[in-house]
Amino acid sequence: MTDLRTKRPRTLWLGRDSSTRSEESRSSTEPNTEETPKPIPATNNRSDITLFNCYEENPWSVYEPRAKICRKQPITLAQHRKHRQNIVHIRCLPIDRPQVQSLLETIRRLSHPIFPRLLESYYHTGELHLIWEPMEITLNYILTAQWPVNETELAYILRSTLDGIRFLRDQGRALAILEAETILLDRRGHVRLAGVEQSYPISASDMNAETLRLTALATITRSLMATGAGQVRWSSKVRAFLEDLTTKSLDELMQVSGQLRDGAIVGNRVLGYISRSSNGRKRSKAVRPCCEQKSQKRSCITLTGLDSMASIII
Repeated sequence: MTDLRTKRPRTLWLGRDSSTRSEESRSSTEPNTEETPKPIPATNNRSDITLFNCYEENPWSVYEPRAKICRKQPITLAQHRKHRQNIVHIRCLPIDRPQVQSLLETIRRLSHPIFPRLLESYYHTGELHLIWEPMEITLNYILTAQWPVNETELAYILRSTLDGIRFLRDQGRALAILEAETILLDRRGHVRLAGVEQSYPISASDMNAETLRLTALATITRSLMATGAGQVRWSSKVRAFLEDLTTKSLDELMQVSGQLRDGAIVGNRVLGYISRSSNGRKRSKAVRPCCEQKSQKRSCITLTGLDSMASIII
């Protein structure tokens, strides 16, 4: 896993030189939400050498907790105490020390662009602290904001999610849970699936729409389609695909998904979010035409107006 403790160039953080900030560690492990740091730019580069170092030390001596992420599973947005530009998500798992290496090996074996990248890990007082690259928002925020998703965006979300499900299926595993809170978008708008560390082995005879989370994906799809009620006219192919999610095999679904509107042009409409700020201002939404954006080589939903990580902070 990438060691974030290597020397980094000096950076400006929130308009101030980071070299002037105090490097003293806080004794408290409670998040400090007075300021919201900027996240590390997301990347799809998985070519880095993965090291399986699990540091036997308190992660909060290395990272400063800044906020609790609004998800079903407790995740902390944290900032490296020395290299202030390094922003991460930290998840704590109660686990016995002999099981740590096996879990880390499983995460390594299941490495895939659809899952967030594990950067490093720490074991302290009976808990494994997994240090993940930061994500920007979850689909749940799109549903909560009632943002009307269009067909190209829906096609991209579906194909990306099915690709992750199929990858795990081919490894003889399945997601323990799939819901709007566990489908993530990074800062560049790429879809990521949370929970690879909790995926579980499953036999081929037990694989079905329920255990492979296709039924759950159908529920999420209905919710996304409902956000466009009265504004988006769904094609017959999309409506048929929704029904297919619970009746056809995963391989058939992957073939049929290619008939949906080309997700490669999903950037034609830009989703923008400016989240609630700490002073209680109302959340606003913005859209900007594709012609105002730089060309994109990858399919994605592009997010703008996300003032650092505020959109996922309680």
